[in-house]
Amino acid sequence: MVNSTSQKKSPFILLLLLSILVISTLVVASLYFVRPNLETELAQRVSHNLEKEGVSDTKVDVVVTGRDAVITGEVESIVVAKKIEQTAKDTCGIRFIDNQLLVKNSQRVSSGKTE
Repeated sequence: MVNSTSQKKSPFILLLLLSILVISTLVVASLYFVRPNLETELAQRVSHNLEKEGVSDTKVDVVVTGRDAVITGEVESIVVAKKIEQTAKDTCGIRFIDNQLLVKNSQRVSSGKTE
């Protein structure tokens, strides 16, 4: 004779396993499909804000990984480098700045990493 309790648990366990599979699939999909779009959007926001602040004429590259930005390039002065760093830091969605800007005829600005 088959136990009626085991028959009732079987659909529940199947539903639980199916739910875990669906949630896992959604998490993996978000990591591969959504995150790169967010990083691109944040980099565009930083670039747009640099244009609004009038420092877009400098050769600056912004790379965003997650919510962290790395700023590289060459600028005319430390004042411009600091303005670029502050503008990037003030951009909505950016959590962390790694300023690797170089000042022409000088050393790296190297204010380092700011949060």
